[in-house]
This record gives sequence, C-alpha cells and structure tokens, in this order.
Amino acid sequence: MASALLTCPAMCLGQMCACCAASTCSSLCGACCGCEGIDRTGRRRSVFLLVLSLGAALGLQYGLAPRLASMNMLSMTSDYLASTLQGDCLTNEIYAGLESQCIGNIMVYRSSFCSALFFLIASAVSACTPKFNSLVWPAKYSLFFLMLLVSLFLPTQIFDENGYLWVARIGGAMFIIFQQIILIDVAYNWNDAWVANADEDDLQEYGSGKKWLIALVLSAVILFVGSFVAIGYFYHYFSGADGCSSNTAFITVTLLVTLLFTATQMSGEEGSLLTSALLMAYSVYLCYSALIKNPSETCNPFLGTNDGLGIIVGLTFTVVSLAWTGFSYTAEVKLGDGSTTEGEVQANQQASTEYGTVSEGGNEAEAEVCDESFSWKLNLVLAVLSMFYAVLLTGWGVVSDGQNAANPTIGFVSMWLIIASQWLAMLLYIWTLVAPRLFPDRDFS
Repeated sequence: MASALLTCPAMCLGQMCACCAASTCSSLCGACCGCEGIDRTGRRRSVFLLVLSLGAALGLQYGLAPRLASMNMLSMTSDYLASTLQGDCLTNEIYAGLESQCIGNIMVYRSSFCSALFFLIASAVSACTPKFNSLVWPAKYSLFFLMLLVSLFLPTQIFDENGYLWVARIGGAMFIIFQQIILIDVAYNWNDAWVANADEDDLQEYGSGKKWLIALVLSAVILFVGSFVAIGYFYHYFSGADGCSSNTAFITVTLLVTLLFTATQMSGEEGSLLTSALLMAYSVYLCYSALIKNPSETCNPFLGTNDGLGIIVGLTFTVVSLAWTGFSYTAEVKLGDGSTTEGEVQANQQASTEYGTVSEGGNEAEAEVCDESFSWKLNLVLAVLSMFYAVLLTGWGVVSDGQNAANPTIGFVSMWLIIASQWLAMLLYIWTLVAPRLFPDRDFS
C-alpha cells in the first residue's frame, strides 16, 4: 500500500520534471539558434519554477489529498507515513468530515514552503553573486523537486498552524500590499498604451483613434460598476444580522476610501481614471476575502462553502503578478535602481560568453545587466508570492464545513490580516496621489 501511495506523487513529479526538461531544452535550442527574446538572466525561468510549484500544489491538493483521506488503514502499514502524510486530519474530531480538505491544505503548504525556501536561498546568494540567477537552471529545477519530494516525509507540524502557515499568512499580507504596486503599474501601462494607440491612429486619420479612448473609459466604467454592485451585494449578505458590526465597518470603509482616492485622482493630474477603477476593484476583492473568512455563521452565510469565486479572482491577480514579474520591463525599474556600471556590463558579457549566450554587442549586455542587478529582489518577491498562493488556495488556513469553522480563531485572525493589508494598500495609493502635490520639487516617478 505504501508503494502504491507513493506512485501517484512520483508520477506527478516525473511529469513536471519532464515539462521542466522540455522547457530547458527549448531554451537551449533557442540560444543555439540565436532566437530573440531568450531569457539569459533566469528571470522568466524563476517565474516558471513558481508556476510549477503552484501546479504541484494544485495537483497534491486535489489529486493526492482525497486518496490519502480515504486510506484509513495507512497507519497499519506505516505509522510514520500516516503521521507525515495525514497528520491528525483523520484522528482529530474537529476535522470529522473535513479530512480531505485538511490534508489538501497541508499538501499546499509543503509545496509553498519548498518554493519560498528555494527563492529565499536564491535571493541570499544572488545578493552576493548577481549572475547566479542565470546559471545552472536544470540543477535548480532538480533541487526544487527533490525538496518537494523530501517534504512529503517531514512532520506536518512543520507546515501547519504550528509552523510555516503563520509565516505564509504574514508573507501573504505583505504580498497584498506589493500587489497594489504591480496593479498600479499595470494600469498605467495599460492606459498609456491605449492612449498611444489613439494618438497613432489620429496621425494617420484624424478621429480614428477615438475608439481607443472610448474603450479606455468603458473599461474603467465596467470596473467601477462591478465594484459598486459587489459592495451592494456585501451589504445585503454580510451586514444584515445583529452583531455583524465589523462586517459593516469593513464594507463602509472600503466604499468611502475608494471614493476618496477616486475623487483625489480626478482632482489632479496624478494617476488615471483606469488606475483608480482597477484599485477600487482590487480593494473590493480584498474586502470580500476578509468577509468570507468571518468564522461566525450569522455574519457569514457562505461559511464552509467552496470559495471558488475568490480563488479564481485571486489566481487571476496572481497570474497578472507573475506576468509582470517575468515579462514587464518596468518591473526592473520598480525593483532595481536602474543603474548600470561599466564593470557590470563587462561581467555580464563575460558570463554570457562562458555559458554560450554571446551577444552581438554591448547594448544587449547593458540592457540585461539591470535584470541581474535586481535578481535578489526578484527572488524575494517570488518567495513572498509563494506564501501568498498558499493562503489563497487554503482560505488562509481555515478548515470548515457548511455550518461551522473547525478552527474559528484562525478565520478571525486571517480576516483581520486581510482587511489590515487592504487598508494599508489603499492608504499607500492615496499617498502616491497626494505626495506630488505636497512635495512638488521631488521626483515621484
């Protein structure tokens, strides 16, 4: 039985390793053929490793966990396997009927822990040796999957609420704030790109660029309308009962502060309407995430239901963050200092020559050295993002049925972590709008 038990994760890991090998071969072939857009600094490969970690977490959560939950006789085969793979999910009465969810959460924590630890180590090494992030990626992929395999045999106490889960909650709250920076940058780029398209079309035929501006305004209107509808939905379902004053306060603060920063943005030249609309939608999503974590059945009519909507929206924001981190040029500006020295360019050229990625001129090396100079910050962001997806997929560690939470204290703490992060994120956006007015002589670009 033990061998059969390990067959499933081994097959999953084998398939992901094959995927890694195919990707690595594709990159090497691209380098040999001189294709453009090759990732010589490891930036995109770092993001790809995180994507694999997320895929492994989902596979373990929805593939392996239900099988483990149905193996009541595993302890007769091996007490150690039962304690490491199932923890107390089958023996603790509070998880009765929730065994699969409990085990699935722990499996997500294992994958997230390995990913976060990998990127934290990579960040520390990259701080000392910037070009490290571009080297030996086949070995790095192998190391990650080895870490993931070993984690399956480590005690669950390392990963649950007695250990890593609390670190993941704090990291997830930190990423919520950082994600606001990403969304602001995405909205600015989105706005600038469509305005540039409108100007370009107008140069060819006057008035033809109007469609881009209409689409821009329409996108903002859709985000605003959707946010207001969601807030009305929140008032109807989450604040009607007595004793739910905290829910009402969360919703009201979200409404008033989002209106405040929208009015502030429209009264000046800072920001754009699309940026405020996107940040309002994000703030409303965070408010929903906090409300749905309320452990009181009276204040949370959806307690214990599968929060598919929240996971989908959260994963969408995560994908946007991954795309920004791996492919956006402005990510270098946000994370790095943007400076490039002659010595760094020469070092980058030498590294490219040694590893078979010789550039045709100094300009390409100079453009890429910025990637290496901020690689430690990139790995740090990916480590925090790893923690965020752990709490996203597990409801911030809450295990509940259709009526009550098995661990209501965790739901209460998670609710306040999310809403506090939302408040800070909204205040930071307001600061980006008012700071240029308060200090006109300083550059806030």
